[in-house]
Amino acid sequence: MPTARDNPDMRGLAARITGYCGSHWDINAVWQLRHDVRAAMAAGASDAAGLGALGAIEAVLDGCVAGNRLPGPDERDELQDLAGRVVLHRSADAPAAPDAVDGLVQAAPLQASAEQRFETPPLAYWRRWSDGAEAPALPAGPGPAPDPIQNEPPARMARMNDTSSRKPGNGDGEARFQYQRIYHLTGNGPLSLEVDQLLDQAGLNLELLDNEDDLAELLQALPADLLLVDAEFADRIDKIGTLIAGYRRQNPKYLTAVQILPADIDAGTATERFAMMDALISGSADARGIIARIDQILRFGKSDRYRVLIVEDDRSQAMFAEGILRNAEIGTKVLLDAVNLLPTVKSFKPDLILMDLNMPGASGIELTGLLRQSSEFRNIPIVFLSGESDEDRQMDALEAGGDDFLEKPIRPRRLIAAVQNRIKRHRALQGGGEQAPHDSGLIRRSDMLKLLEARIGAEDQALLFIEINGMNLLKDRLGLSELESLMQEFSAFLAQACDPRPVARFGDASYTLLYQGDCGDAALTAYAEDLRRRVMAQKFEIKGQSVEFRLQIGVCRLSHAKGSTGILINAGERIARQARGEPSGVAVFTPQSSSEVLREEALIRLMADAGHNDCLSHIYQPIVAVAGGSEKQFQTLLRMRDDEGNLVPAAEFIPIAERSDLIVTVDRWSLAKAVSTLAERQAGGDPIKLFVNQSSVTLLDEGQSAWLKNLLKAHSIPQNSLVIEINHNDALLNQQSIREFCQGLIYDGVQFCLSRYNPRNDDADLLESLPISYVKLADRLTSDLARQEVRDQIKALADGAHRRGVEVIGHCIEDAQSAATLWMSGIDFIQGNLVHSASASLEFGFDQSVL
Repeated sequence: MPTARDNPDMRGLAARITGYCGSHWDINAVWQLRHDVRAAMAAGASDAAGLGALGAIEAVLDGCVAGNRLPGPDERDELQDLAGRVVLHRSADAPAAPDAVDGLVQAAPLQASAEQRFETPPLAYWRRWSDGAEAPALPAGPGPAPDPIQNEPPARMARMNDTSSRKPGNGDGEARFQYQRIYHLTGNGPLSLEVDQLLDQAGLNLELLDNEDDLAELLQALPADLLLVDAEFADRIDKIGTLIAGYRRQNPKYLTAVQILPADIDAGTATERFAMMDALISGSADARGIIARIDQILRFGKSDRYRVLIVEDDRSQAMFAEGILRNAEIGTKVLLDAVNLLPTVKSFKPDLILMDLNMPGASGIELTGLLRQSSEFRNIPIVFLSGESDEDRQMDALEAGGDDFLEKPIRPRRLIAAVQNRIKRHRALQGGGEQAPHDSGLIRRSDMLKLLEARIGAEDQALLFIEINGMNLLKDRLGLSELESLMQEFSAFLAQACDPRPVARFGDASYTLLYQGDCGDAALTAYAEDLRRRVMAQKFEIKGQSVEFRLQIGVCRLSHAKGSTGILINAGERIARQARGEPSGVAVFTPQSSSEVLREEALIRLMADAGHNDCLSHIYQPIVAVAGGSEKQFQTLLRMRDDEGNLVPAAEFIPIAERSDLIVTVDRWSLAKAVSTLAERQAGGDPIKLFVNQSSVTLLDEGQSAWLKNLLKAHSIPQNSLVIEINHNDALLNQQSIREFCQGLIYDGVQFCLSRYNPRNDDADLLESLPISYVKLADRLTSDLARQEVRDQIKALADGAHRRGVEVIGHCIEDAQSAATLWMSGIDFIQGNLVHSASASLEFGFDQSVL
C-alpha cells in the first residue's frame, strides 16, 4: 500500500492546500482542490489513515462549494492540520528515506571533543570537488537536526515549483510557473549561501558557478530559466551581458537575468549600465526579500504591484474577483458598503476601481458621478463589472465617467488583462515621462488630453491612434537605452511628418494624433494610409543597424466619442488592434446601428454554444502540387450559418468572436472538427492532409497546447497530416511564445505554415527560428504578378525557403497566367479557384492535376 509520504501526488496536493491557507484562496482553487482530492481518494493514493484525512478535507471543501464561498479562518486551520497529517502519515512497515534537501541539512560532527560541535555544510558543497557526484551521506548528529534557516521560502514560490500534482490542462493556473533551472553566478558570501538554500528548499534545480567562463560553457550545454548574478560580478557586467545577449539570440527559451547590486550602487541610477538585466535588486535586501523579488519577476515581470478597489455588494462575487486579481499579483481591497467609498479611496489610493452597476443604496453610476466630481479622484480609472446586458444601461455607465464595461460571466484571463492594461495606461499618463523632449516636436500627453476634451464632439476632427509593432523584439535586439534613443529619433520624425497636426506619445509603443479636416471615410483612410506609408519607408540608423518600423493606425471621429475622452481613446485603441488584420494597416471606427448590435448578439449566442448547435462547418479547397502528385491536401475554410440558415462569412463572425472573447472556442471547434475528419479518413484507408488556420490569441492561450495534445491522443491520425496556419505578422509580434508552442507540438506530428507571408529586410528570420514546413504567400504578392519586381521578390522568397527545407504555396490563384508565373518563380503548390472552388466535398483528382 503506498503511503502519503511516498506518493508524489499526495505531497503536491498537500503542499497546495498549505500554500493556499498561508496566502489566499479563490473559488477556482476550492473547486479544483475538491476535484483532485476526490481523484486521489478514488485512486487509493494512501492507506486508511491518509484516506481518512482526505475524506475530512473533502467534507470541508464540499461545504465551501455548496455555499459558493471561501474557507473561513477555522476551516483554514482545519485544512492546514489535515494537510499536514496527509503528508506526515506513514505506514508502520514503510520508513521514509530522507529527501535530498533533508540530507543536506543533517548535522555533521566536525571534531571529537568534550563539547561536541555540529554544523551544517554549505549548500551543494560536494560539487566543488567532484562534478556530478551525489550528496554524500553525513554522520547522524544527536537528536533532530537544526534547521539552518528559520525563514521558509514564500508559500507562493514553494507551490510554484511543486510540479508533482500537476498535469497538463488540469486547470491549475500556476502550472505555467514551473521554472526549474537557475544558474547562480555566486561570490559564495553568507547572503548568497542563504539565498541558495532557500531556492533549493523551494524545489528549484540550482547550479552554482563562480566565473563567467563556466557560465558560458554551461549555457551552451543546458538552457536555464533564470540567471542570478551576485554583486561581486558587477564590474564584469559587460562580459556577462555579452553572454546573455548571445544566448538569447541562439535559444528559443528566454533567459531571465537578475543582478544583485553592490551596496554603493543605487538601483534607480543603474538601469543603463545593467540594461541587459531584467531586474536589479538592491544590495541591502535580505535573502527572503531577494527570493520574493525573484518569484515576482518569474511570474509577473518587473512592474510595481497594482492596487484595485472592488466595489461590490455581493460578497461571493467580490471574493471571486479578488481571488482572480490576487493570483495575478494585483493588490486588492473589497468594499461591500458603498457608503464608505470616498474615505476608502482616499486611504487605499487604488490604481483602478472595479465597480458593480446595480447595488442597494447607491448605483455604480451614482458612485462614478460622485468620484468624477472630486478633483482628487476624477482621474482614477473606473471599470464596471456587472451582469447587466442592457446596452443602454451600459452606455449610461460609460457616459457617467466609466472607462470600460465588462460583462459577467467573464474569463479570468480577460479580467486580468483589462485591469492591467487600464492601469498601465493610467500610470503612463500620471507618471514619469510626461515632459516631451524639447526637440522632438511632440506635445505632452496631458496637453493632448486637454485638446481632446476641449474639442470632443467636433464634426471635422478625428483621433488617430498609432501603434508600433514588435517593440519587444526591438528591445531584445537593441537594449533599453539604445531603444529609447531610437524612439526619440522616431518621435521627431513622426512629429515632422504630421506637422502641423499635434502628436503625443501615449505609451511605450503608441502615439495619438489630432486630425482636423475632411472627416469622410475616404479622406481619413487616405490620410492615415499615406502617413503609414511615409513612416514605414523611413530607415533609422542606430549602432550601425538599420531599423524600419511597422505600425497600424486606428481612426475615430471626435463626434463618435459620446462626450468622453475615455470612450474616444478606447475606441481608437480597439480599432488600431483591428487594423492589424487589414492589408492597409488602417481601420476607421464606425458605430454600430441597433440592427447590427442585435445581429452581433445573435451570432455571439450561436458561437458560445457552437459545440451543440451545428452553426459552424468546414468547406475545403484543394492545395495542388505544381509538378503533380498524388498527396491529398486541403485548406479548411470555416463557415457559419445564422438562426435563419443564412451563410455568414468568416470575415464577419471572426472579428466578433475576437471582440467577445470567443475566438478560442471557435478555433478549438475548427481543430476538433479537422482532427475528427482526419481520423475518419485514416480509418477508411484514404488519408488526407488538412491546413487549419488559428488565431494568435488561441495559440497563446495558456491551456491550448495541452488541450491539443489531449485531442491528438484521443484520435489516431497520421503523422504530419495536421498543418496549423499562423499569420506571419502575428508570429513576428509573438515570436518567442509561438516558437515555444510550435516546438511543444512537433513531436506530436503537427506541422506549421506561415500564412500571408511577406517578410521585409529588417524582419526576424522566422524560417530559422520557427519549425515551419510551409509558407503561404501574401495576397498582395500573388495579386500583383504583372510587376517584375514582385516576381523577383517571390523567386527570392522561394529560394530562401527551399534552402531551409520549407515549401511555398501560392494562394488565391484565379487564372492560368498567374499559376504559370508562380511555377516559373519556383513555388511548390497553388491554391485557388483556378484549381477548384471550395466545397463541402473532399473528393478531388490530385493525380490528374498537373500544371
